[in-house]
Amino acid sequence: VPPPKFSLANMSRLHQHLHDTVVVTERNRAAVVDNLRTIAELVLWGDQNDPVLFDFFLEKNMLGIFWRLLEQRETPVSVKVQMLQTLSILISNIEA
Repeated sequence: VPPPKFSLANMSRLHQHLHDTVVVTERNRAAVVDNLRTIAELVLWGDQNDPVLFDFFLEKNMLGIFWRLLEQRETPVSVKVQMLQTLSILISNIEA
């Protein structure tokens, strides 16, 4: 049974998947894109409703994981575009 969408357990599951992804390929591309979208949604929701999600995002250095995947030549352009969109959404919407 998957954890509830807006939960620390789900954020942890998404983090683990991205952390364990060594290289983004055509085979795992769709899952990585979906995880990036969901992470952005969770962080933004957490910013308004549950700061634990945003804290987890920071504590696990998820931006570092994004960067690691973004800088790889093998990462498909569609994933790089989603990653940049995710970062743009986060920067634009997180309230200081």
